[in-house]
Amino acid sequence: MTLRETGLSIIHPFYNDFRRLPFHVKNWGSYNPESRSKLHFVLVDDYSIRPLIGVIDVSVVENLYVYRVMEDLRWNTPGALNLGVMQAPTEWVCIMDSDCMFFPENLEKLLDFEPEPDKFYYFKRQRISDTMPEKLLLDRYLPCAILMTKTAFLNIGGFDEDFSGAHSGGYGFFDTDLENRIKVAGLRRQVDGVFIHEYMEDIMGPNVHTRERVRNKGLINKKLYYQKIAGEVPRGGKLCRFRWQREWPVDYSPADGPS
Repeated sequence: MTLRETGLSIIHPFYNDFRRLPFHVKNWGSYNPESRSKLHFVLVDDYSIRPLIGVIDVSVVENLYVYRVMEDLRWNTPGALNLGVMQAPTEWVCIMDSDCMFFPENLEKLLDFEPEPDKFYYFKRQRISDTMPEKLLLDRYLPCAILMTKTAFLNIGGFDEDFSGAHSGGYGFFDTDLENRIKVAGLRRQVDGVFIHEYMEDIMGPNVHTRERVRNKGLINKKLYYQKIAGEVPRGGKLCRFRWQREWPVDYSPADGPS
């Protein structure tokens, strides 16, 4: 079945990325109404200084879900993505960073794509910048933009939250770790002809690693990554090891909340 038939949840983590929200809302509004009806937009607020629900106008976006991590965990992107995937309303999900999106032409191609439910699909990028032409040359596959089923994601173990800075003291490599497990299992695929547009910092504002100067912290998680591969350090285990709540829509029962 195509994604147009099954439906698709697009998941973005946000951490103080308020400048980026209007870009997404405008882009979602440019989608064909019939295509947009097949989509669900899942935003995960990783304990921003202002709750995301107070920044975005939820009334202008159909099929919008907003979740908020309720603990100030440093560099918790793997946990935020785990939460987004696990709470997505559809079996097929696509995770992306907050500076990435599908433009309408690529969204239409994606919805007509017929993926295999046990595979993980990666996309090439097309970068956008007004003042950084050197950045536009990079078009390799995005490490943290993946189309997959929730079942496949959970079967592979999800993102290892040991890579969150609150646990390791380091930054990054959670996506490298997941991709390695996917490759070892022989499940990595690519989607040809469907691109994700990635905005550079001169347009959307600085990324977390720029704002918080975490470059050297990457060495900590790089070491942890190789320790995990070698079996010297066990897997992190349970996903979403933090308190969270759903902020939109608000009409849900306690059973839908955090466990």
